[in-house]
Amino acid sequence: MCGRLTQVIDGIRVVIEMGYTQHPQLRLDLVPRYNVPPGSRVAALHRLDDDGEPRVEELFWNYQPAWAASKGRAYPNARIEKVSSSAFYKDAWQNARRVIVPASGWYEWLPQPDGSKQPYYIVPRDGGPLYLAGITLWQPGQPSDAPARGMAIITADAEGGMVDIHDRRPVVLAASDAALWLDRMAPLPLAAELISRHRRPSEDFEWWPVSRAVGNVRNTAATLIHPIAL
Repeated sequence: MCGRLTQVIDGIRVVIEMGYTQHPQLRLDLVPRYNVPPGSRVAALHRLDDDGEPRVEELFWNYQPAWAASKGRAYPNARIEKVSSSAFYKDAWQNARRVIVPASGWYEWLPQPDGSKQPYYIVPRDGGPLYLAGITLWQPGQPSDAPARGMAIITADAEGGMVDIHDRRPVVLAASDAALWLDRMAPLPLAAELISRHRRPSEDFEWWPVSRAVGNVRNTAATLIHPIAL
């Protein structure tokens, strides 16, 4: 799953790569974050306002429709095989409430023989930003402060996790596909194709072991992403 990420973003590069240089209202000046967990607010790109302009919103990272509040917990991730068909995601999917979470990397935990888990940090080999596909229940004009107005990052398991083959990975799109994903005029079949056939392959990424301190959400230092010797 994608349960922890980093947002250390070159906002100008994101705007250029996504083709948004003609949208001066788009500001992407993010404070660097090295340990972003579910249940916190995460900067996400969207085009959900009536004018269709791209904007940034701090969205609550957990997703649960209001009608399901008494039926179980909220989820930070949406499985790709369910996102277009499950009633749990129907409102967001059918209404094209799609978002992109710009990220610099994410963490996966690899089970060890002694029962513990070793975290690894995963980044693109080209050093550029990641464009994580997501969906949201939030609508402009609302506060995004609870799962009923939150968002989920879409995950896939066709190739397993990057480090743990039994894990799931976030759906990472190329910048041009991320821009299409945000376009509310893009038909739903195209949106489904983008996340199922156009996500970036594992060959685009590299990873290394990092300190287990990242497991504590109170730890936020830049040193969390530094490689360690095992």
